[in-house]
Formats: sequence, structure tokens, C-alpha cells
Amino acid sequence: DCFIRCWSMPCRRGDSGPELQWELDLSTVPIAAACTSARGGLLAVPQSVDIEWTPAGTGDEGHHAGRTRLLVATTACEILTFDTPAPPSAPPNAQGARLVLQGHSQGDGHCLETHPTDQIFATTGHDGRMRIWDADERALLCDLPLDGPGRAVAFSADGASVAVAHSVLDKEAGELAEGFYKIYTMEELLEYGRQSRSP
Repeated sequence: DCFIRCWSMPCRRGDSGPELQWELDLSTVPIAAACTSARGGLLAVPQSVDIEWTPAGTGDEGHHAGRTRLLVATTACEILTFDTPAPPSAPPNAQGARLVLQGHSQGDGHCLETHPTDQIFATTGHDGRMRIWDADERALLCDLPLDGPGRAVAFSADGASVAVAHSVLDKEAGELAEGFYKIYTMEELLEYGRQSRSP
């Protein structure tokens, strides 16, 4: 299934169940179709989705006020962004999708999370790396190796730190052990990224 679906959830007891707001067939998005063609027709299925909305009139009157950004990670290790001048209940503009040029390169299974205040998002995946991205510039800010495949990533409520869950290889058992996590400050991750890029 190549569809992304947005549902509204009931707010009060007695309300009807979830209601479909919109759906988007990823195979009809031009940039995704171009990537599919480049892969010889192999479809990319949405694997992880995150959505952020900056309401107008909330004190943040930058160019993102009143806009929705949808981030989609696919099984083909691509990350797509959709930027829409409408609330999340409105469908994204398929023509306006942009491709983040570098994803996670080994196997499928990656997660993404948007920063609560800045135009930044974090990803992790089976390749055992956590990456921090600038959503506006589509630039990689940090590429941090983990001790094993990444399973989940989440920012703190204030955006000052990020937690990443990952597996670790149990050498005696010869298999991956689950349940490990690390917490980093954004400051140390961005500094690591700067040092990694410096000659």
C-alpha cells in the first residue's frame, strides 16, 4: 500500500470513531514516481510519517506560520517533505513534494521525528546511524553512528535534547539485543556534525 492517510480522532466520549481527512497515493507524487523509475520500477512504501503544524497567531510569525510540513520516510531509504499553506486537515500538495537527497542506506526500517520548534528533523534506521537534518535547506547537520540498528527517535518537549532507541549485537548469542537508548543534547549533536564536516 503506497497510501498515506490522515485521520481525525474523536475528542469526547460518545463521538464517532476516527474519520478519514485525506489520503495521498505516494506513487502519484511526481518526485516519488521519478525515484521509482530510477529504481527500475521498484515501489517505495511509506514507512514512517511525521507531521508538524505552526498555527498563525501563536507568536511564531515566521514564514512557517499557518503552514503544515509532512515528512515521509520510505522503504527505499528516501525522505520526502511536503510543505502546505494550510492546517493538517487539508491534503498536501503532491506537486510540491521535495526529496531529501540522502537517507539511510542499508535495509529498510527507519523512523523520523520533527523538532518541536525549529525546522529540523531527526531520523534513524537499520544502518545504525542517527541523522539530524535541516528541513528548509535539505542539509545533513549531523550523522552519528550508533551501537546497532536504530529503532526510534524522539525530541524532548523543549527540543533541547533527542533520545534514540537502538539494538546492540550480543556477541555471545550472535543476535541483536533490544532495549538500549541514548540521550544527546542538540548542542552536542550539532557540534559533532560541525567537527565531522571540518577538514
